[in-house]
Amino acid sequence: IAASSGFSINEAVGAFIVTGILLIATGLFRPLTKLIARIPASVASGMLAGIVVTFAINAVKAIPVDPWLILPLIAAFFVIRLFNPALSVLAAPPPISTASTE
Repeated sequence: IAASSGFSINEAVGAFIVTGILLIATGLFRPLTKLIARIPASVASGMLAGIVVTFAINAVKAIPVDPWLILPLIAAFFVIRLFNPALSVLAAPPPISTASTE
């Protein structure tokens, strides 16, 4: 919400609700589901990487602003990644992305 400059909380909540409804409709509409399933894994991975890179760049940019928040989160990400890579993805990015939007 902090990154949504110019939008009220009501507009942001409305956008989240509409997005949820569209996601459900996408899952229920068979032809669209089949089209999405035909997207090659490499293309889908590239699209995801494009989004994730933005978070990583913003995390690095946020280090001078709040190093006591960002550096431990980055360290936690790499330490957790040693033991469980799937869990590391969930551990650090949400707080980093929140801090980097300020």
